[in-house]
Amino acid sequence: MAALFTTPKRNDTTAGTHVAEPDVRRRIGLAHGSWRRVTRRIVVGAVCALTVSSLLMPSVSLAAEWVKVGGNKYNTAASDEAGTWSWDGADDLKLSNYNGGEIQAAGKLNVNYSGTNIVTAEWIESINVSHGTNENAELNIQGDEGGTLSVTSTEDAILSTGNIKIDGAGSVNATSTGFDAINAGVISLSKVRATSTPRAHRMASGQTAISRLTTAEPSPPGLPRTRVLEPTRTSP
Repeated sequence: MAALFTTPKRNDTTAGTHVAEPDVRRRIGLAHGSWRRVTRRIVVGAVCALTVSSLLMPSVSLAAEWVKVGGNKYNTAASDEAGTWSWDGADDLKLSNYNGGEIQAAGKLNVNYSGTNIVTAEWIESINVSHGTNENAELNIQGDEGGTLSVTSTEDAILSTGNIKIDGAGSVNATSTGFDAINAGVISLSKVRATSTPRAHRMASGQTAISRLTTAEPSPPGLPRTRVLEPTRTSP
């Protein structure tokens, strides 16, 4: 007996009837293409937004994070009452007839001097700029016409864990009685008189000085470099 009812199949066709087979691969391809276009638009929009915001934001210039003058540390702009030194809280330190203890800083420091200036220290570097938290060390020293800067220490007279550049119309006299007058990664000097034992200046291995350095006398061959620890100080 023939079946009264039959289940229609996809490939069954009758007159006037058309059953289309869904193209699954094509649908998947279209979906992926749509997502790629959306993702591309999102990325382009984000890049444009970052570019615009960077143009609108003011540029930030890092400088010295702190300075220490004569043993006193400052985190914000400071100066002395006599006007022999002043720090703008950024990268500029001005000396005018300064006569005092060591000067230290972390980060970038520009030392501008006028008049007669004397920096003296024992058991510590007279001028020392080290790497900061957000910026590498950089020391720039420049003087006005007729100005002098005399730096003397039992340690390195002028030290930077980064670079040192000394120029300008003034004159710098750096003297160390036990180590190097000037010590840095790269040294650029002009109109500088350096005297030290065992050598006038020292740089990191592999570096070259850009220098017109005048020494009091020829520096002897390099000797073993040893540190002398600061003796324990007790209050009377």
